[in-house]
Amino acid sequence: MATGQFSKVLVTAAGKEMIAQSQAGKTLTFTRVALGDGLVVDGEDISAFTAVKNERLSLPIAEYTALGNGQFRVQFRVNNQSVTTGFWHREIGIMAKIDNGTEKLYAYTTAGNQGNFIYDKTTPVDERVINVDFVVGDAQNLEVVINSNIIYATVKDLEKHDDDDTAHKSAIDKHDNDADAHAEAIAKHNGAAEAHAPMRDLLDSMTGYRLKSTAYTLGARVGCHYHRDLELFCTQAGTTAAIALDTKNAAYGNVIADGSVKWTVVRKDGNLVGDVVPRPFLELGYVKANGATVNRADYPTLVAFANAHSLWTNTPATEPWKFGKGNNSTTMVLPDYRNRVIQGGDTVGVLNAGLPNITGYMGSADSCYLWKAAEGSLSASKNHQPSYRNVFSNDGETPYAYPDIRLDASNSNTIYGSSTTVQPPAITQISQIKY
Repeated sequence: MATGQFSKVLVTAAGKEMIAQSQAGKTLTFTRVALGDGLVVDGEDISAFTAVKNERLSLPIAEYTALGNGQFRVQFRVNNQSVTTGFWHREIGIMAKIDNGTEKLYAYTTAGNQGNFIYDKTTPVDERVINVDFVVGDAQNLEVVINSNIIYATVKDLEKHDDDDTAHKSAIDKHDNDADAHAEAIAKHNGAAEAHAPMRDLLDSMTGYRLKSTAYTLGARVGCHYHRDLELFCTQAGTTAAIALDTKNAAYGNVIADGSVKWTVVRKDGNLVGDVVPRPFLELGYVKANGATVNRADYPTLVAFANAHSLWTNTPATEPWKFGKGNNSTTMVLPDYRNRVIQGGDTVGVLNAGLPNITGYMGSADSCYLWKAAEGSLSASKNHQPSYRNVFSNDGETPYAYPDIRLDASNSNTIYGSSTTVQPPAITQISQIKY
């Protein structure tokens, strides 16, 4: 919004009178700026004006400066926020008063027919800053009324203010002494994925967390930020993204895409690759120890584990704790812990099922009729007449009754006969290998 071409500012007769009164000890106060659309006609005496010819807008003084050598400057800002009817801006008047007297026109300038049009508030325009210089001579006791409530700082104002070392001291001191002054900013900063990128990258490389732009193989495991009880398990080999991975909301079982890598969030249980544990469910990151033939490419960490500990075998049926070689190239056979009890020992091997010997005793026969005694798992009965013995009683017709000898281990302990195999009371669970 332009303000036209204004002529030199003239001090009116009323203005000169006010200068004289200020020299006599009274107070000269500059109160405001008046804008008008009046035209000065030929022969009209501006020095006799006591007000602008046709006032259309009243503005507060934003700033003033004593320039020295009897010169004075006031600054005001022009906008049309309160203009209800547009007008031609042709005149500017600096209004002043002595003590509490009547306000009069101190200085005046006109643009004549070179003024510019100020639109009403329905057509918003940019605010313009205007400086007006005028003479105050030897005036004393000068004051300026400034309404700071509606004045906005310009870029120049702000630069001048910010260059002042003491401009914000009290505000800064109050701010810095507030324990919570930066809490929100710090929380926001720390929550940003890239907030501490260089430091975080260094720490991640030292503590086993996922790294940016890094290749990972299938089965790799890295730490999961924000979750001490979880870790990331690589279920698709590839290269991670070049930015930090946000795992703040990660949960067990989630699958997270990271560049060309895919991670599955699993529990950090303290077990190492190759450890065999029983569970009532198959945990993520584990495979059943059931003797199955699998592809080596699916379990590279177990292949490395078997290589490192010489746990390959050509006969997995007789060495079930080892990995069968499969086709010696692309497949392998998993260990088989099914239907077996793990028992501590000095060496690794297989113990076959077995029981202590079962024994019994029977005394000698009494006249070939009854055994005198029976102990343990043995018992006897009479009235058995075997056809293959041609033995008769004294009358030559009736055969002797020979006893039957029977073996039943359950007669000595009911544990025998309760199963088709040697089986203590047990709860079966799924034996599984961490990979």
